Amino acid sequence: KEAHVVNGLEEGKKYKLIEKTAPYGYELTEEIEFEVTTDKETQHIVMIDKIVTMSKVDVGGKEIEGAEIVVTPETGYDEEDILERLRYLDNLGKNHAIVIISEKICDVEGLARKISATTGFSGRSTVLGHIQRRIKL
Repeated sequence: KEAHVVNGLEEGKKYKLIEKTAPYGYELTEEIEFEVTTDKETQHIVMIDKIVTMSKVDVGGKEIEGAEIVVTPETGYDEEDILERLRYLDNLGKNHAIVIISEKICDVEGLARKISATTGFSGRSTVLGHIQRRIKL
């Protein structure tokens, strides 16, 4: 990606580079402390985020397949987050992704169109009908 250029820092003074949010799929980087030198050279400060890897496992620890994104009233619906996650999965080379939307939280046909328009996936929706959810109290 393109570098960020910061001007107006004072020579000989110490600064901290702090990441407030990380791109989806990456961990936050620890802050980097640096001092602006007096040698009049351009300084390059590099911040590298660690990639987060996730998988689903059963109770025995065996990796299982399933939905990449599940949206329920408890998880909340954030359309941009869903699209960002799908773009991330597409960049990883995944050729399919399953998104489950429960209880008519959004217009699934509209979301499928947005998935097709803004990610590498071809969005399609299927309504499965009534499925009873169990909620632990």
